[in-house]
Amino acid sequence: MGTLPLYMRLYREMREKIETGLWPAGMKMLSVREQAGTLGVSKFTVERVYGQLAAEGYIRAGNRSCYRVASQVTVRRERQPLARKPKPAVPVQARYDFATAAMDREGFSFAQWRRCFYRVWRREEDLLRYGDERGEPELREALASYGAQARDTYAGADAIVVGSGTQQLLRILAGLLREDYGAVVFTEREFPLGIDTFAAEGYTVRLAAPSETVSDLIERTGRALMYVLPSLIYRSSGVMPARRRAELLAWAEAQDGLIIEDDFDCELSYYGAPVASLQGMGDGKRVVYIGSLSKVLPPSFRLAYMILPPELNERFEARRHLYRQTASVAEQLALADYIRRGALTVQIRKLRGLYRKKWQALRAAFIAAFGERLRVDEPTGGIYCRIRLATELTREELYRRALAAGVALRREKRPVGEAQGEVSFLLAFGQVPQEEFPAAAAALAAAWLR
Repeated sequence: MGTLPLYMRLYREMREKIETGLWPAGMKMLSVREQAGTLGVSKFTVERVYGQLAAEGYIRAGNRSCYRVASQVTVRRERQPLARKPKPAVPVQARYDFATAAMDREGFSFAQWRRCFYRVWRREEDLLRYGDERGEPELREALASYGAQARDTYAGADAIVVGSGTQQLLRILAGLLREDYGAVVFTEREFPLGIDTFAAEGYTVRLAAPSETVSDLIERTGRALMYVLPSLIYRSSGVMPARRRAELLAWAEAQDGLIIEDDFDCELSYYGAPVASLQGMGDGKRVVYIGSLSKVLPPSFRLAYMILPPELNERFEARRHLYRQTASVAEQLALADYIRRGALTVQIRKLRGLYRKKWQALRAAFIAAFGERLRVDEPTGGIYCRIRLATELTREELYRRALAAGVALRREKRPVGEAQGEVSFLLAFGQVPQEEFPAAAAALAAAWLR
């Protein structure tokens, strides 16, 4: 209270007396001169206080500038102390975090990104306006060119919609498709972001059974949406082969279905170029393509984009006045500059080499610590690696022991393909420094094998 201006402190004191009934309705207020003398303040201060009370209806002016307390209902008799929230329990801090899919500190050149941003900040006129509902034209042009070269996508800039993240784009998409489709099939069960988003939008959500393949789903699914992550390279089954992709496209054509292709984790292939996109394999009419650069740029850069088929794109255009752009204009323009200058291509190539070396170091560290008690799956790219431990302990007990040893692991349900007497974990090794792998593996071995 002591930090408030004097007139504001006096105003609150007088308002309190009126609200609690200490100053009853109709009571004559002291004149400005008398009140100033009583309080030992200037008349100007009292005039500001009375003016504020009158503006809010607490007092009213009478004859000859005399103020009286206004007739009103007393709103409170006493102040109740604010309830103090209990302090949350302090979580155990893990020294080695394999649960968070963050980026390696050496994996991104902030100096290069800052130069792109500095060039954008000089464009003051562009930063004084609201963003395009579709996304900045410069970025959409850059993404169309990048997608054609890197992912074999087939689209112009006018078919692209930029957003602040995949979830925001899915909400837009769910609204556009609701009048045509009431059900969506997810081929990946462990994708709560997409599943929960469509369920919240009123769709009937069907999850593929653990034993169901894409071919099984195609045979049993009529007209519907099919949500696929064909480039999810850390799954033990690997990327979706070209033959399965062709089957999906044929299904969509025959059943008047629509495929939502989430191209998550597609860029970081260790061995050569990643498999071409589903959207590029077809004519672009049966696939909605969703791309995100969250694994090659810091995830704090909230940018994603989608490519809409022609009919759906026309629907978006007709409704674009209903949407507001949620991605920063400055970040969009910086990313456009980053792509145009070839920095994104260099960044992807750099990360592919970095993460391939990190996985090799991770495998060596865990084999040295566990011996034959543990197997390490070989990923084809990305920042994830699955380890498989031969044990009689439960998954929950292994989680508990790992955390007590200072190692954080991703929580997941029993994955498909896990053998009896085996428990597997998916390690996100992106942000853990390579030199700490031996110590992390030794800590887990000591906790799990004791």
